[in-house]
Amino acid sequence: MGIVLELVGARAVKEGTGRVVRYELIPLDEMRGRPRIDVLCNMSGIFRDSFANVVGLLDDLFQRAAGAVGEDPQRNFIRKHAMEMEAAGIDNASARLFSNPPVGGDARATHQGTTHLYSSTCGIASRGAHSFDLSDLKESVRVFKVWCPTRIL
Repeated sequence: MGIVLELVGARAVKEGTGRVVRYELIPLDEMRGRPRIDVLCNMSGIFRDSFANVVGLLDDLFQRAAGAVGEDPQRNFIRKHAMEMEAAGIDNASARLFSNPPVGGDARATHQGTTHLYSSTCGIASRGAHSFDLSDLKESVRVFKVWCPTRIL
């Protein structure tokens, strides 16, 4: 996290209890001539689901960096690349957070509590207690085979 914040040019904003509530962009004139570096965050499903609050804060940070209208795109590569992608017709050009999608739903479903089996590695599979159903065993085996083709079931 620290490396991402440093490259983007951001710092944590904490509330009175010390909880991080936002990442703020450091003004370019305070960055000693260094530009904002465009980064892609490829995170595991376990990180995505365990630290959903951090993922939300990072997404907000990237959206604000991509939309920083007063900043020169030659010093804000997040903005520069987002503008290029928008010009090419790419939706959600400020997206910089990537993870394997939960199986049985898309990434948005995770935050709505409707995901099914998901996994970040072959050895780790999780299922939300609210949606556990033994009738899904065949689907779970199919998913395991897709994500872990070297294991024999």
